[in-house]
Amino acid sequence: MKQYHNLWQLISKSGLSKGLLTLAILLILVDAASAVGFPYLTQLLVDNLSSEGLPWKLVGLLVGVLITGSIAQGLSYFLLGKLGQDFIRETRNRIHRRLVHLPVKEFESGRAAEPASRLINDSKVISDLVSQQILVFFSGITTLTASLVILWFIDAVLTAVLFGCVIAAFLCILPLAGGLTKLSTQIQSEEAGFIGRLSEVFTQIRLLKSAGAEHQESSIAESEFFSLYQKGLKEVKVFTLFGPIVSLAISAAMISILVVGASRVTEGAITLGALVAFILYLFNIVMPLAGLSTFVASLNKSAGAAKRLAEIELLDTENREGDTISLAGKSIQIKDLVFSYADEAAPVLDIKNLCLPANRITALVGGTGAGKSSLFTLLNRYYECQGIEVDGKPIADMALVPWREQIAMVSATIINNTERVMDISCGR
Repeated sequence: MKQYHNLWQLISKSGLSKGLLTLAILLILVDAASAVGFPYLTQLLVDNLSSEGLPWKLVGLLVGVLITGSIAQGLSYFLLGKLGQDFIRETRNRIHRRLVHLPVKEFESGRAAEPASRLINDSKVISDLVSQQILVFFSGITTLTASLVILWFIDAVLTAVLFGCVIAAFLCILPLAGGLTKLSTQIQSEEAGFIGRLSEVFTQIRLLKSAGAEHQESSIAESEFFSLYQKGLKEVKVFTLFGPIVSLAISAAMISILVVGASRVTEGAITLGALVAFILYLFNIVMPLAGLSTFVASLNKSAGAAKRLAEIELLDTENREGDTISLAGKSIQIKDLVFSYADEAAPVLDIKNLCLPANRITALVGGTGAGKSSLFTLLNRYYECQGIEVDGKPIADMALVPWREQIAMVSATIINNTERVMDISCGR
């Protein structure tokens, strides 16, 4: 159960209405009871047929059960769909609030659009579990258990025959469900990374064109598209096997029940109505088993999605607390500042002593890569560092929002096509 810990936490944090969830489950049980009662009532109807005509009370009861089940199914589907949409809205809001408060380095260290893919796609995967697979799970478990119990009391021999066919089908489906889970997780992860990389490429489209790298980028994309295609094709093949296996299981069980059941009817061990009920109960057993296998696949897929979303919630947000200071009339001192974007990378800034005096315009002049933008990045505290102070106090100790409100980069322009100027305004 440890692998589902993040999933349970994520669902509980979304604050889904327990009242609506309970009502939806009750309606699911009503629908399941209708599915279980239908074959039994059919048995009574067949056994009570006579030359006098149809037993209309049983016909009316049968129709009433079917209508009740249909209404319960429709209402439960609506309630679970609403809960799924509630989960998406609340989870996306919460994760988005977390994302926008993460340090800039969390977006620059990897593919910047990957968190967006996680936010949209992974939350949708879990929402599908809530809105669709809960219905499959509760309805399937209830229908399957109740049908087997009723069948055992009707005729143990036919139940054993049916159970053998169902177990054989289930053993065939189970490995497919496991393979489907693994494939779905791989596809989710690969798609998220690919979307992130594409987003960065299109953001830097001018740089791509200036380097003449269109062909190279197309080749890389084609390779990744082909990888996704191969995994998607494997997923299609697995799904393709589900249908025939379920159909074969139903056919094998039905033939076995007809052969054995016919002899049981001839012997007088069971009635014709009981045989009809057995055939109808067959669908109440095989179909829920197929549904439960897809539920397991969806559950494992959702667990993987929840793990990726939980990783975002575990990331440290920016420290926004601290002292509030006004930059008006104050200078910024920079001493012994050494900074690199990665721990083992060469420093992009190495400043021994620099002062940005108060009440003056300071221009930073230098070629591309000289460190102008990096210095602005540090002044704006996108990365925290030591060596920048105001009135002898490190800026890292200042309250973040009031500090950033006083820092602005005016613009960057080109001088003689070789040099750039950045005007940093402080204390505005």
